[in-house]
Amino acid sequence: MRLSNAKYISFKHNDFNDLEIKLGKIDGEKYIVAESIYSMDGDQCPLEKLVDITEKYGAFLILDEAHATGLYGAYGGGISQLKKLEKKIFCRIYTFGKALGYHGAAVAGSKELKNFLINFARPLIYTTALPRGSYAIIKTGFDYIIKHPDLRITSQKITNVFINEFEMRLSNKFKRTNSNHLIQTVLVSGNERVKSLAEKLNQLGYDVRAILSPTVKQGQERLRVCLHNYNTEEEVIGLVKSLEEL
Repeated sequence: MRLSNAKYISFKHNDFNDLEIKLGKIDGEKYIVAESIYSMDGDQCPLEKLVDITEKYGAFLILDEAHATGLYGAYGGGISQLKKLEKKIFCRIYTFGKALGYHGAAVAGSKELKNFLINFARPLIYTTALPRGSYAIIKTGFDYIIKHPDLRITSQKITNVFINEFEMRLSNKFKRTNSNHLIQTVLVSGNERVKSLAEKLNQLGYDVRAILSPTVKQGQERLRVCLHNYNTEEEVIGLVKSLEEL
């Protein structure tokens, strides 16, 4: 946005009334930027509604699928693929880190968009291309995901274990964000308090990170729990029990 010298306005999180009010005040080409799965709260964007608004206002949607890559859609193409909305989205951004366990990223879109970026996007033009070996690893990762749909079942199962344990043991002590995904957030107000809890959990063998203000708003400090398919139910239950005791 800064490199293009575009004007940019924030709209309230997943608040499409606020988005429409602001879109109605803007002249010229409009681009809406959103995440399919939000990286800090772990909640999901109501994508069908967002696509409808995009079409209503003649805007272009840029969708970051980083936290949905590999976890959703027949080929790991994220929420847009799961909802069969790829052709209605101007630009999608994917990562080869996170679920694929490698590095690098890609932009998916029309041939016109790709040709434009190749010729005019300076950060891309002056970036060294990935070596061939990297492409082979990325393709192998996607092939594995496609052949093992059970991975997604395991992801949801381990997520549900955390949510159920949290509601049973901690809902009267802490709040969590509205996430049904592998990113789980426990709100713990105050930098020192959340740091102390994270350090104590680390000492017990749980790699849970404290997210501090100003990275998040003051009063919205949190423990960010990133669940993985290799986590056992016992580990997840142990984490919640340890947090309850602390």
